[in-house]
Amino acid sequence: MTVREKLPEPVAELRPRQTTDGPTLYLARHGETLWNREGRLQGRLDSPLTSHGKDQARRAGMTLAALIDEPGYFSLVCSPLGRAYHSMELIASELGLDPKACRIDRRLKEMSWGRWDGLTHWEIEDNFSQALDQREADPWRFAPPGGESYAMVAARLRPFLEEAVGHGRLIIIAHGIVSQILRGLYGRLMPDDIVRLPEPQDAVFRLEQGTVAAFAAEAA
Repeated sequence: MTVREKLPEPVAELRPRQTTDGPTLYLARHGETLWNREGRLQGRLDSPLTSHGKDQARRAGMTLAALIDEPGYFSLVCSPLGRAYHSMELIASELGLDPKACRIDRRLKEMSWGRWDGLTHWEIEDNFSQALDQREADPWRFAPPGGESYAMVAARLRPFLEEAVGHGRLIIIAHGIVSQILRGLYGRLMPDDIVRLPEPQDAVFRLEQGTVAAFAAEAA
């Protein structure tokens, strides 16, 4: 098994603006980073957004602006990691929101890869082949040396999601695996399905009325 990212599945075309008065959550992943481009796992470490990643974040903001009638009724919440925070600033600018009002929630940190943080996919394949076999056998419960499993991340995200739904209207900026798990928990998916969800950096997701909808954040 390899740990190279799969290509994201196609996402939906832009749909009509939000009309419900019920709880609505929007979810975006940070834009492309230097380490994304190099094929390095980031986890709890960080690297700067590329110019393409900055553009992705701006387009995510434009897409959200097209979907939300009154962004001022929504609150921003973000991972404390720099790549997510910078993306949030760019998204907030497109929505006319104050990034300083964004709430930072440590539960939204990306899954820690432990000793794999900062390594390329190829380095992991060369040096941890047995561990990769274990990951393939049970991707939900497998934790890299010194790192977290999907199950461990889900345990910290469940209370966050319950609070978010109770809040009503949030725009969440986080990470690939965090996004997978939040969407999966909200949609009541099985663990085997959650780990296979796409992790696009050019889309936003709406969690509303028990369903998850995807919207492409395409260039104009």
